[in-house]
Amino acid sequence: MPGELVLLVDPDRDVQATVGTLLVHEGYRVVAAPDTAAALEAVRGQVPDVVIVDPAPAPRILTGHTVLRELGGLRGIPVIAVTADVIRFPVDRLLAEGYTAAQAKPCSPRTIARTVRRILDTRKGPAEAAEPPA
Repeated sequence: MPGELVLLVDPDRDVQATVGTLLVHEGYRVVAAPDTAAALEAVRGQVPDVVIVDPAPAPRILTGHTVLRELGGLRGIPVIAVTADVIRFPVDRLLAEGYTAAQAKPCSPRTIARTVRRILDTRKGPAEAAEPPA
């Protein structure tokens, strides 16, 4: 569906720019934020169709698990983990913790876009039925 909202949470501005730009070119609306607090503020009153998050940010940043809990896990919004720290956050562990999908960095922005599309195409129920975050 054109115009689906993707929330992209990653402290790396290059990741925000490359992945965000590709997703916009693919027809998505993208809200990018460097951390969980900024992400929650940026989507206040909106319901993202999917969230992409780095679960292993610097200690000063709230964790991807907060995004998963606040936006995904409780409301059925798919959350994709994309991390370079596969030692601390192996893909199987992320999936077991409730992430819908997980990718190891480095990965192509096109790979992330394909994952987003696959998840949205197989998702049950539209995001419009979910409650917007408070």
